[in-house]
Amino acid sequence: QDRAIAGELAEIELSRRSANLLEAQELLRKGDEAYNAGRYGEAVEAFSGARELIPDAPVSAELRAAATQRYAQASVEHARQLSRKGDVAGAKTAVDQVLRSAVAPNDPGALAMRAQLDDPIRTNPALDSEHASNVDQVRQLLYTAEGAYNLGKFDEAHAVYENVLR
Repeated sequence: QDRAIAGELAEIELSRRSANLLEAQELLRKGDEAYNAGRYGEAVEAFSGARELIPDAPVSAELRAAATQRYAQASVEHARQLSRKGDVAGAKTAVDQVLRSAVAPNDPGALAMRAQLDDPIRTNPALDSEHASNVDQVRQLLYTAEGAYNLGKFDEAHAVYENVLR
């Protein structure tokens, strides 16, 4: 009877692991889709979830390594996106999650991004989200003004340039 129970438990565990691998592969697919669409935060979540579901065992080492590499790459792109929007602290956190000893402490992309975020010349320490938003708004207005000028709508271009200066 003990052998039957042990066999039944082994069967349940095997079934659970198989379901986890299928779910991990679906998360990897969703992560790839999000990454290719430029939704890096969503990709980071999917790849992180996939990593958690894939056991750290010789049988699944290759799949786990692929999930880790994708997670690191998506995290770096997400950090770059956050930094551009003025969230330097969030960007550092995203990269630090990759550089943990249990994930990928020597990932070259993550190490380079962390160094860039720490460099006051490459990343302005005074940058905040309000300033980044203002820069984006001015950039959009400049494109609009240039477009109006190129179409010969000089009064409209002049008005938009005046708005930029304000």
